Amino acid sequence: MNITGIQSDWIVEKIEFAKLRGERSRSAGANGRIGIHGKSCTVDIARITIDGQTGYGSSIHMTPEWAEGIIGRRLLDLFDDRGRLHEAYRLPLEYPVLDWLGQRQGKPVYDLVSGANLERGVPFVVPCYDTSLYFDDLHLSDEKAAVVLMQEEATQGFAKGQRHFKID
Repeated sequence: MNITGIQSDWIVEKIEFAKLRGERSRSAGANGRIGIHGKSCTVDIARITIDGQTGYGSSIHMTPEWAEGIIGRRLLDLFDDRGRLHEAYRLPLEYPVLDWLGQRQGKPVYDLVSGANLERGVPFVVPCYDTSLYFDDLHLSDEKAAVVLMQEEATQGFAKGQRHFKID
């Protein structure tokens, strides 16, 4: 990403974060790391303030102590020489910082990170898929029952307008 437009006096003024709670359309199964995910879900989000303007986005592994250590740092210092956030900042701050930059520059985030690779006049298309087929069959001992369950869940997604599916 081109970061030449980032001014050297822009510093991180404030970082706030919260958990958004939501509910899935159906219970999500287990994976190799976490037990049954259930119907409820949470997403960690952060709001970063730089030069009086805010940016929002998903944030993972942020603690109050970590956030406090970022306050007062120059925005430029969060990036490497290739225009990417340093690894230490990616999970907690990449989305809020990119949202902030997009708002500041009046551009969508996809244009910031891939604008040089887009062809003028060609619509930007991003393939999307339904990820709700999430390890829901692992508790079943019968393979045929698992197939039936996955078919039912894919049919539910299809009825909601999904046309592509990822089975985890």
